[in-house]
Amino acid sequence: MSRLAILGSGLSFVFLFFSATFAAENENAEEFQYQQLKRDWWQIFPDGNRNAGGPIFFNYALNISENFAEFQTFNKLFCPVSGSLINPNSIPEFVYINEEGNSRKICGQIYRCCWPCSCDVMKHVTAEKFQVKFDDKNNEIFLLKVKNPCLKENFPDEVTRSYFCKGDTVNLDNVHFSSEKITIGMLHNAHVCSSDEITRIDDHKITGEFCPIRNSTPISEIKGGMGDIFIKMAQ
Repeated sequence: MSRLAILGSGLSFVFLFFSATFAAENENAEEFQYQQLKRDWWQIFPDGNRNAGGPIFFNYALNISENFAEFQTFNKLFCPVSGSLINPNSIPEFVYINEEGNSRKICGQIYRCCWPCSCDVMKHVTAEKFQVKFDDKNNEIFLLKVKNPCLKENFPDEVTRSYFCKGDTVNLDNVHFSSEKITIGMLHNAHVCSSDEITRIDDHKITGEFCPIRNSTPISEIKGGMGDIFIKMAQ
């Protein structure tokens, strides 16, 4: 065997070793932060009610994360729609969402507890370009936004209103608020969609077949996921 072949084999081994090490470190980080969320559950939700609790989790992650990597990981571990915890290293859904303030579609990944939450995000949520600052560096992300729920007459009884609102105003101690909307989470690996990506999403079993059915169903007949709870919050 030539020295070049030996060198190539050696480089391949080194690459695989560091790739495996990096993957293991990511898995360990997700597990550690997942346990942290479980440990801090009663601090995050003092009455234990996490219904539609994505905004509360997001604000917790924004305030407690020491760096951007931690912040991103925390946002993989809760469903922005339901507030359910999500197991570490879960597979996300690839979706598109209308961008705040224009007609562009933003593609990216959401981590959700069940497929109806993907549909609810695609219909009732907008994506807002935003910068979060860690270690004196601005990191550009797309936030998931819903309308301010604090003026609603039909605020869902299943949700702890005081988490979100102080009277008719947003509770800024618990919720991130910008562009007159509250943030429920972030869209991972977000970018302006290509036409091919839109086609792929429209052809997908869940986002292309199940979601149009769910999203055209009257709210009184909505079943699965959070049912009508999140939709009442987001509309």
